[in-house]
Amino acid sequence: WLAAHAGKGAPVALAFRTVGASVRSDLRAVAFATADGEGAYVDVTAMDQADDAALAAWFADTGIRKTGHDLKVPLHAIRARGWALAGLTMDTALAAYLVRPGQRTFELDDLALRYLHRELRSETDGGDGQLSLLDGGAEGLEQKEIQDELVKARAIFELAGALDKELEQIGGA
Repeated sequence: WLAAHAGKGAPVALAFRTVGASVRSDLRAVAFATADGEGAYVDVTAMDQADDAALAAWFADTGIRKTGHDLKVPLHAIRARGWALAGLTMDTALAAYLVRPGQRTFELDDLALRYLHRELRSETDGGDGQLSLLDGGAEGLEQKEIQDELVKARAIFELAGALDKELEQIGGA
C-alpha cells in the first residue's frame, strides 16, 4: 500500500495513536492520508518482523514528504520502537502557531474548524457524535477508532495545504 499510494514525491499525512505521555509514550497505530484520497491504518502492535522493517524503512526515507500534527509525543514513541522519522516537512500544530501565535488552542479539531471550516467527524458517528455499543460491541468500537484516525489523517493532509498558503502569505515558507 505504501509503495502504491505513498511513494517518493507524494506528500503523506500521518496521524499517530499513542499511549503514555512524552518520553514514556508507546506507538499503537498509524493512519495515513495521501494526495490521491486514499487512506490506510496500521496497528503496529500486530505487525510481524518483515512489516516492522518495511514500515521502519518507509519512515526513515528522506524522499517521502511527511506531515503530522503535534508530533512531540509521537516522535518519542517512534524513537522508542527504534525507528526514525525522516522527510518530515510540517507539524501542523507548529505551523498554526507560526501563522497565529496568539490563538487560544492548536488542537487538531479546532484548527480543522478554523482553516477547513468543518468538524472532525467520521461517517460512523451517526451524525450526533455518539457511538452505539449495541452494534458490534468491542469490534464496533475498534472500527470507530480506526475511522477516527483516518479522518484525522485526512484533516492533517488538508490542513498542511492550507497552512502552507498561510505561511507563504506571511513570508514564512
